[in-house]
Amino acid sequence: MYIRRRALLLFIFLCMCTYLGACIGETTEEKIHKHLEKAVKLEEDFEEQQSEITKLEIKEQEIYKQIIDLGMDEFEKIVNLSEQAIEIIDERSDLMALEKESILKSKEEFQNIEKLITNIEDKNVRSKVEEMYRVMNNRYSTYEKLNNSYVTSLQLEKNYMKCYKERI
Repeated sequence: MYIRRRALLLFIFLCMCTYLGACIGETTEEKIHKHLEKAVKLEEDFEEQQSEITKLEIKEQEIYKQIIDLGMDEFEKIVNLSEQAIEIIDERSDLMALEKESILKSKEEFQNIEKLITNIEDKNVRSKVEEMYRVMNNRYSTYEKLNNSYVTSLQLEKNYMKCYKERI
């Protein structure tokens, strides 16, 4: 009987602690921190894509050097190498799409902190969070411009490689 009563009291105590903990809730800073952690996690794919894109860029440059070193009497080799280069460009394009998707998801998660900033009571902390918010939005904007330029350059590279497949 004593053990049952003690277990019941322990259960009631745990329920009360859980209830009070839920009432207190997270601080604004903790909520912001969680959104930042999620945004960083969403960008993990971005880092993976960067490594693969760099490898493909190097591989494409090596193919380009081989094409330049060949003469027109080796046209079949030039066509074969340019087709390989086009495949690599297509792979890079696909990876860029995945990279952009991860950045956009990260940005979407990050944007959730905007409505929380005004709830920060400490003016010094709020000021630093506002600055971080501006810097991160600038980063996302810069990435968008860079991504657009890179995608355009991929299309130009692809067109350039297609020219090698045609006899001049």
